[in-house]
Amino acid sequence: MKKIIEYLPFYLMLSICVGICIENNMDIQELSLQKSYLYIIIIIIFLYFIMNKIGHLLFMLIVILLFISVGFLTSFFNNPINYSNYYKKIPSENKILTLHIKEKLKYNSYYQRYIGAVVSVNNIKTRGNVLVNIKNKGSKSLEIGQLIYSNANFSSIKPPLTSSHFDYKSYLSKKYVFEQIYLDNNEFQILETKNNSIIRIAEILRARIEISLDKQPFSKEVLAVIKALLIGQRKDLSNKIRTAYSKAGVIHILAISGLHLGILLYFLNSILAFLTQFKYGSQVKFLIILVILWGFAFISGLSASITRSATMFSFVIIGKLLNKNTFTEYSIISSMLFLLLIKPMFLFHIGFQLSYLATFGIVWIYPVLQKQIHFSNAFFSKIWEILIISLSAQIAILPLSIYYFNSFSGLFLISNLVIIYFLSFVLILGIIIISMAVINILPYPIAFLYNYIISQMNNFIEWISSFDYFIFKNLILNKFEILLCYLIIFGSINILYHFTKTRFFLILYCFLTFQLVNIYEKRVIYLKNTLTVFHDNRNTIIGKQKGKDLMIYHSKEHKSLGYFTDPIKQKTNVNINLSNKTPNIIQHKNNTLLVLKDTYLQGLKGIDKKTTILLCNSPKINLERILKKNNPKLIIADGSNYKSFITIWKKTCLKHKTPFYSTEQNGAYIFN
Repeated sequence: MKKIIEYLPFYLMLSICVGICIENNMDIQELSLQKSYLYIIIIIIFLYFIMNKIGHLLFMLIVILLFISVGFLTSFFNNPINYSNYYKKIPSENKILTLHIKEKLKYNSYYQRYIGAVVSVNNIKTRGNVLVNIKNKGSKSLEIGQLIYSNANFSSIKPPLTSSHFDYKSYLSKKYVFEQIYLDNNEFQILETKNNSIIRIAEILRARIEISLDKQPFSKEVLAVIKALLIGQRKDLSNKIRTAYSKAGVIHILAISGLHLGILLYFLNSILAFLTQFKYGSQVKFLIILVILWGFAFISGLSASITRSATMFSFVIIGKLLNKNTFTEYSIISSMLFLLLIKPMFLFHIGFQLSYLATFGIVWIYPVLQKQIHFSNAFFSKIWEILIISLSAQIAILPLSIYYFNSFSGLFLISNLVIIYFLSFVLILGIIIISMAVINILPYPIAFLYNYIISQMNNFIEWISSFDYFIFKNLILNKFEILLCYLIIFGSINILYHFTKTRFFLILYCFLTFQLVNIYEKRVIYLKNTLTVFHDNRNTIIGKQKGKDLMIYHSKEHKSLGYFTDPIKQKTNVNINLSNKTPNIIQHKNNTLLVLKDTYLQGLKGIDKKTTILLCNSPKINLERILKKNNPKLIIADGSNYKSFITIWKKTCLKHKTPFYSTEQNGAYIFN
């Protein structure tokens, strides 16, 4: 760790991260690109002339502030919403759009989903991204790089059903996607395009490889895993396979990332070692490795994860080439700095965070654990090495994994021990098989053997994942607890390096603070007393929570409510009780909620400011007459109502100056 603290780019990288975070939490509409960078150039020139006239610490402080500004401006100018030609700023009633398909997203039951760049609106050049939803029925898949033409209307991306559900809106915002469009099969036209971008060429090559693999005698499940392992195509993976790999703690091998490139790098480094005996042999070796690494990234579709990993390993290789004594940590930090300057939103990507944490874990924790136990036997030594590499990476990502996924697989050591050995062979043989399949010379016995190997790997993973009692679920950490966890990990590793009483008591203090925070969180849950009207399409869902008990009133069958209740259980660990008999009147503290499902309230009078009316199931009422006779605190319309009814009710409430709340537009309504 001392090596990192002494490395100047480490502080510059942290400063840029701070600047990116500040910009993402501020609402600034316009800045001048030229003026902003002119100011930075002036500051740099100023620093050059005064660096010998001021103290070292003051100079460092100014440099850090400068790079915070660089991070802020980099994030600001990467966001298309901050430009005058952002597509939403083009004034027009009927907008004719030209979209460039940039990325394929995971399909759902109803729609194919893509991220598209809005090239133009009414022939006016624009910038910005949009989520494109195309109905599944009868639609042909679009390809990356294609242009489509449509006159669809933009709509906002809906917030999650509850704070416990996955926030797809926030996820897309990190890709600079803030709006969406819905298209039927006959509502868009694919334009002829001669797009020869590197991403488009990579996609064409990957599609060709996919077609070649489809012709081989692989079973359906094996073929899906092969595509995920070798070309990063995961759309054909069944839920059964995804669940098994996730429970076994090896889901990461189904997404091409640093693990795959690391194995490839180790293999190439071994077989090309003989080149170092020749003049300029080291340079030739590293050049060949770089070409093959990026070639593998290219056939994998140049996804964000593989591009990040290839960039990181490129920095490590170049660092070793330029200076054999350079520390690996320096190259990793430099690659982070480089990537954040180009793509600042990577900072908020889960893959980016976990991959760099895992890498730092291996580089920093692995040497400490390796010194603790030694084996003279080469076989046991190799097993121990794989175990502690896996353990080092897992320790580094554990707090963040629990924060994001609320679960932890205790099976990761066993599964990784077998799979990493397995994967090395599978990956190298797979690259050979792809090469032979593309030129149509793959012998049947080799394809059959590869099918058998992958099939056995799947069987092993399914067997390991069957031990459910090693899967720890419903684990909850908040951001402050994550910080404490990393301080404890950091302190513990430092103690293994060099024990001091100060370090020991600091760890003890962090443990104590963690326990106090945990007790406080439990007390907050115990004191919680809320009533919530949730949003769900075509259904009414009301939740009344007191302490750890949550009663959910709903209008659906119990068996079909798992999509709603499971994330709540996972994120909050509350006890959920279900009832499909929603009361007409629900009392909560000083508030009264009247649930209006039919016309029985039509003639009711005397509703006061403490009463809220919930309209559900599109009741055929005269809301204007009700508002003339009563004075409710608020009118709520949930997702069970027709949109046309909601529009009429909103206008009526506006006319009578009665507050109106639509869960479709604003999300769940919470009575505290």
